Amino acid sequence: MRIRSSFFRSRRGAVAPLMGVCLFLLVLISGGAVEYSNFHRARDTLQKTADSAALSAARHFHETGDEAAARDVAERILFVGETAGYVTQQPPAIDFDHDPDYNVSHAAVRVRAIGETSFLRLAGVRSLTAEVEAHASKGGVKDIYIYFLLDVTVSMMGLIQVAGMAMADFEAQMRTRLEQKGVEMGRLFVKVGFFRDLRHDPVVAPAWEESPVYDMSDPARRDQLRSLILSRLPIGGMDFPESAAAAVAHALTAPLENPPDGPALSRHVLQVVALWTDTHSVPLGPEDLAAYQAGGGPPLTPHVDDLTVRLYNALRRSGEISAVQATLVGRSEDRHYGSGEYGCCRSMADLRTEWHSRGTIPLSSRYLAIFAPRNAYPWREMANWDGVTSLGFLAGSVDEFIDAVVQSVLDSGVELKVTPPRRPIGSGAS
Repeated sequence: MRIRSSFFRSRRGAVAPLMGVCLFLLVLISGGAVEYSNFHRARDTLQKTADSAALSAARHFHETGDEAAARDVAERILFVGETAGYVTQQPPAIDFDHDPDYNVSHAAVRVRAIGETSFLRLAGVRSLTAEVEAHASKGGVKDIYIYFLLDVTVSMMGLIQVAGMAMADFEAQMRTRLEQKGVEMGRLFVKVGFFRDLRHDPVVAPAWEESPVYDMSDPARRDQLRSLILSRLPIGGMDFPESAAAAVAHALTAPLENPPDGPALSRHVLQVVALWTDTHSVPLGPEDLAAYQAGGGPPLTPHVDDLTVRLYNALRRSGEISAVQATLVGRSEDRHYGSGEYGCCRSMADLRTEWHSRGTIPLSSRYLAIFAPRNAYPWREMANWDGVTSLGFLAGSVDEFIDAVVQSVLDSGVELKVTPPRRPIGSGAS
């Protein structure tokens, strides 16, 4: 009896069960800390992977419009194996959306990865799930719409050859050179107007021709434009004035066209009118003759009055152009003033007003780059207008031609980046 009482009163070994419980909790806490550390590392890595997948998918979708291919691009990045013991689960949520108003493509990725636990399993937590979401956009920059105005007289033969050859990889060269300057551009569209003296049609070619709009991301269209420019036949000129001011007036007021078989322009566009000539312009009206003579232009009749491109085209369609050209000394175009077929512009004062206050798109998104002798008429005067620069006659080589166009985009000072509204995941096609 005394032995049994002594046994129950003894405290020897009482600490052993307590140590066992403490040791179990210590192992559980330490192991859990390790597993939670792995969880956070896996989630951070998964977030970076999802960001990369979303960015690549947005870029691919923006450039190709192929949602299935863009989804494959994202999934190849996401499913590269385990991350800190966590396995990415299939299928991820991948959504795409394109906003044509801003020319921007969005990609949204939501993905999760599961990791089995060891220590936390002892507390009933068999796995941990890391779930992340990533958004990326590509685009959101203005399209560039370049309207080349090329003097196609004999003295411009070298420029015509250079311009044609430059079109072979014009889009890639423009994009690369702008990016080297820290500027991203959207899509690139090009239209070309070929001019001589609208008052005198050469025997074998009209004095005004213009191309459709070309989507320069399309190799076939670039080749077509290249062939078109190289096929122009340099005729006439001999340093007499040409209808360059009339060509500028037409480019200013002509509507911005969409490519015949390509993507439509977004409503965020930078228009660059790039004029190449090596001589003076024919005055738009007799009131401009004094300024023309002061600029050193070759002698002209006191009644000189250039045609507008719109009137020239209308007269060619009606078969009246030869008769009108033969009587221009008598200013036979007077009867067309104020008519819908006359167009812009009657004088340089009219052109200046049109340039600053009207035009197809706002002056803030429009720029005229003049590649012509700086002191020739009317380029010295026009260089003082808003949104106009005179860069002198350039383009002795393809590189110089492309650099000149890049410089005109940079000199415009127009911010190409636009800020589209953020769209939630799942708002586009899935």
